[in-house]
Amino acid sequence: MSYISVETALLNQLNSIAGFSTAISGTQNITRADYKALALGAASAMIVEYGGFEQRRAEFSGDHEIDWRFNINLFHRWDDELTSAPGLGTMRQSVIDKINTRPLLGTTNIYDALISSGDPAPSEIEMGATRFQFEVLRCQVTETISVGYLE
Repeated sequence: MSYISVETALLNQLNSIAGFSTAISGTQNITRADYKALALGAASAMIVEYGGFEQRRAEFSGDHEIDWRFNINLFHRWDDELTSAPGLGTMRQSVIDKINTRPLLGTTNIYDALISSGDPAPSEIEMGATRFQFEVLRCQVTETISVGYLE
């Protein structure tokens, strides 16, 4: 696999959450680091960004593990406190539940996926006249790969 394959597997799982879609024919409110999704008029969006990686040898026979890190930025339109805070909380729980119940992300090379932490963002984002409250969920996906040594 590769970073793009792992990211695609993560996006596919997020895409299966009701109300969210990467498809052009859908809501287009899940993207790969594209903040233009906020300008499409959706009430909520998820923007997935690269967050780094760590690699280690798991076996001397060529097995490696790569921990890919992602920031899943959750955005919910700010109307008022009564609707925005619960809306963001529902999104957060939906993502956590999806990853907790599908930790292999529908693949055979992914060993584990986990939302390891989340933090509220310090301020809202405005797109035109629309304000969004947002939160960052940190996700780690461990991929196992085998390589052949040439030595």
